[in-house]
Amino acid sequence: MKYGKMIYEIEKCIEDGEYSRGEKLAEQAIIHKPKSPVFYNLMGVILEKECRHVQAMECFKNAYDLDQGYEPAKYNLERYGIFCPIKNCMYSVEEEPIE
Repeated sequence: MKYGKMIYEIEKCIEDGEYSRGEKLAEQAIIHKPKSPVFYNLMGVILEKECRHVQAMECFKNAYDLDQGYEPAKYNLERYGIFCPIKNCMYSVEEEPIE
């Protein structure tokens, strides 16, 4: 599966609430593209949606460590690193954060 298609499929799983399927796709994507912050970030979004906060934070941190300029990972680390989150997840650099 191509890079863009993998991203699309994982994001669709998140939007549709198919977290288990999305998690499996993200795991496969990480195996194939281990240096891509995108898939670690998407995995973090899935884990956060499943209320697995610690694991989600680890994924957001991995994404940030791979590319400190990758805005979604930075945003999600900041957003979920506080006790009273007030914003939504950021999936990709193409979207604007919702405030």
